[in-house]
Amino acid sequence: MGIYFCINDLIDALADAPDGTDPAQILVTVAAKTPNCDGHSDDAMTLSSQPNILNMNEPAGVYKLATLLDEVPLYHINMELLLDKALTIRHHNHLVDTALLTAFGGQALPNTLQRTDGPSDATIVIEGSLRHPMIGHVDRVTLAKIYMNFYRALTHGHEDFDFETHILGRHPEPFRTQFDGYLIGTRGAMRADILLGFGIRADYDPRRPLEKYVDDGKKRAKAMQLSDPRELCWAWMEADAFQTRRCRDLDRLLSRLPALGKTAKSPAWVRTDVFHCLEREAMKQVFAAQMVAIDPDLRILGPNAHNTRAAINTNAKGGLDDALQVLLSDTLIPDAKKSETARRFHEGGHMRQRETAAL
Repeated sequence: MGIYFCINDLIDALADAPDGTDPAQILVTVAAKTPNCDGHSDDAMTLSSQPNILNMNEPAGVYKLATLLDEVPLYHINMELLLDKALTIRHHNHLVDTALLTAFGGQALPNTLQRTDGPSDATIVIEGSLRHPMIGHVDRVTLAKIYMNFYRALTHGHEDFDFETHILGRHPEPFRTQFDGYLIGTRGAMRADILLGFGIRADYDPRRPLEKYVDDGKKRAKAMQLSDPRELCWAWMEADAFQTRRCRDLDRLLSRLPALGKTAKSPAWVRTDVFHCLEREAMKQVFAAQMVAIDPDLRILGPNAHNTRAAINTNAKGGLDDALQVLLSDTLIPDAKKSETARRFHEGGHMRQRETAAL
């Protein structure tokens, strides 16, 4: 079972929390499938070890959830109210109605009690009471199974019946003491400290040494067999954009770590992200050398791409970007100021993207 997340979701959650907040108190969105991550699924993260989660996609999850409902009565009440709400909404929402029919396994759905002391609209819920009293008599195992089947059967509108928002609510502490997170359908949430401590890029290969990243980068670039100057320029810019994204991630996360307290450490994936940037730098060197051989003045860039032209010329001579070179050195030194160096590359990459936006 894979668990995936986007690093920006983790960083945003950490940034929104007050300074000094224990990451164990923060739940971050995760997914059962590789997420899009702003159009770059290759940036997705996964976990290096299996966490202790409430997996509501497995049969055992029913009994774990039922036990949680038994131990935390507030969660039990919240689930009753949420299913009661769904049974009320179904009268004017076909998707909810269909999902409930699936959840109840073909059994007749409970009737909705009508109000006699107010408007006749059957969708109005009486505060603190159940419009479907039968829900209050369902045992916890059955209640858990109904909720899980209902949520998974929904095709849209999951946020209206979200586990974290509507079941855990403002009291997630009892849940967090038992589980690292949860998964239901293709969605879920995980404690931020788990994502920080065990998160890795989904394409991580522990057997690749630093030298292999550089060699593989050169081989990949040569295997593309590009000869057209414009295609070479696009390939160079794509590799540069990859580096810019990764350095943005490094900068955002590492600059946030001090606010999390003394226990927050630099994640293991920071080093491999730098190595991936070196892999792209090796590719850029191949593309740049071919571009300069065909177009020594790099006229394809136009008259105003001064920073991009300088970067390509550096690569064409086999050189590395200055910020990336420092970032590599910082990566090999504990507690080095990696964030400041990553920010330098990110800012330079963003400038190059503006210069070449019209190409």
